[in-house]
Amino acid sequence: MQYPLQRSRWSRAFRFAVLPAVIAAFLTACGGSSGGSDANHPNDSFNPSTTEYQVDAIVQKGSIHDMKDEVSLTPEVVKPTVVNLGNLVRTKEASNDLPDGVAKVGVSRESVLTSSWPSLKDRLAWSFTTTQGRIAALRFISRGAQEVRIGVVAEQVPPTALFRTYPSGERASATQITGEQIASIIASNRMAGDHTQEGRTWWAPGVEGDDITLEIELPSDVNPADLKISIPSVIHVYGTPALALPNSIDPEGFEPRALGDSAKCHKDASCYSEHAAANNSVIVVKYLQNRSYFQCTGTLLNNTLQNRVPYVVTANHCISTQTAASTIESTWFFRAKSCGDKKSGSYYRSNKGARLLYTTANPDFTLLQLNDTPPVGATFAGWSSAPLALGSKVAGIQHPRSDLQKIAIGSTLGTRNCSIYKGAISCSTPFNSFSGNMFRVMWSEGLTESGSSGSGIFNNNRLAGVLSGGTSTCAGGEDLYSRFDLVFPSIRQWLAPSR
Repeated sequence: MQYPLQRSRWSRAFRFAVLPAVIAAFLTACGGSSGGSDANHPNDSFNPSTTEYQVDAIVQKGSIHDMKDEVSLTPEVVKPTVVNLGNLVRTKEASNDLPDGVAKVGVSRESVLTSSWPSLKDRLAWSFTTTQGRIAALRFISRGAQEVRIGVVAEQVPPTALFRTYPSGERASATQITGEQIASIIASNRMAGDHTQEGRTWWAPGVEGDDITLEIELPSDVNPADLKISIPSVIHVYGTPALALPNSIDPEGFEPRALGDSAKCHKDASCYSEHAAANNSVIVVKYLQNRSYFQCTGTLLNNTLQNRVPYVVTANHCISTQTAASTIESTWFFRAKSCGDKKSGSYYRSNKGARLLYTTANPDFTLLQLNDTPPVGATFAGWSSAPLALGSKVAGIQHPRSDLQKIAIGSTLGTRNCSIYKGAISCSTPFNSFSGNMFRVMWSEGLTESGSSGSGIFNNNRLAGVLSGGTSTCAGGEDLYSRFDLVFPSIRQWLAPSR
């Protein structure tokens, strides 16, 4: 029989239970996909490359001014139509943990008033701009949300249309995208085979708080009749790394995830200066899937050309489709202001999604290319295509439960040969050889939790594996990391291309 999932407050990235000859685990990933598909590369073999590479880290250059995505705004009087969704009410039975223990940080809310183009069109109060174009806006309120994101189903969008989102009343802080850019995102989803409404949805950048405005501006040569969109739902985020919240359960059954909400035996990454470079490569990854909002961890990687292409690795059970990749928002430098501080220092958010380059469920691995330029000071982490030896010292750098960046220190115990199917991971009996596809890691300091999934282990500050799951707790246990050296032949074209 299989051990039941432990539905504790510290639900794990995977939990696995010992069977006579098999170890089986349910996904309780920080992200919502339970396994994913090998459709991209169904016949890949994970044989080590005959050529071993060791790539060191490099740092994103520039000035602080390069980090600002300036939006040129003309002074306009914009009077948005208000769509008040009210308070979000959910019971304990419909709390943030799914039956298999998957952790979520947000849920979808239906917006009936804007769910179709005819109903939304009636709520767009167009007015003329100073340049004789048209402008209109919608203001969505989802009471109690820590963050809100709007999903725009783009059936017909003029290329020169401008879409802006901002906290209501703070137009000067708007982020902006063109209709042409939205069409490109949706085209990527369609080319990957997603012709559903989800694939035709552009998820606007989120704003902190429960009040968001979507502004649409059309140039003078575009008629409002050329626009056809709907907003059937918004995402109400109740767990976000951007806000410090009380470490408690709220009355409606949500479990806030924010500063200090992970296990008390975690180690503050800011206290380990020898890993500072690697720390700057590790990001919070939030994304939408199946009408819910999830969080995992990712790592920005260097390549042999050192040309600063923003490749990010994470787990397949986090991101396994182009549609999910298109919704990614990333948070950089989210860690304690100083060693032991309970408050975060300055952080940076990017919100333009990513391209899915490669994904496989066995082992559990995904390679992305961000559509954003990483912020100044971010590290493109080093990596090695050589296998780790038994007893290799490693550091796992992660964002458990959307918390400030944490680190775990340990060593490799050997490997297991594991496969993932329908939300469960099954592994062969433990052994000390290194022929399995996942590293076994035992921690001497720290641990991993939900939200840590997709994070990397580093040996000599070079990435060597990506977290799938495990049993580590404050009392002990071990974790499983998909081996980078075995995946490398399949992603070599990006990370070690021919010149």
